[in-house]
Amino acid sequence: MQNNLSKVETNYKIDATQLERLVEWLRKSNRPQSLKSLTRRYIELLKESAGVK
Repeated sequence: MQNNLSKVETNYKIDATQLERLVEWLRKSNRPQSLKSLTRRYIELLKESAGVK
């Protein structure tokens, strides 16, 4: 049986701006962050730059 679900692919352009914003966010938090929270925030920044909500 074949899966008929649509596959959605999204490409995000990775550039220094999002990385700089991530570092700024990390510095402002003034405390260590987990890899999970860093990844989540980075994905949020990428989505914002792509206009995705």
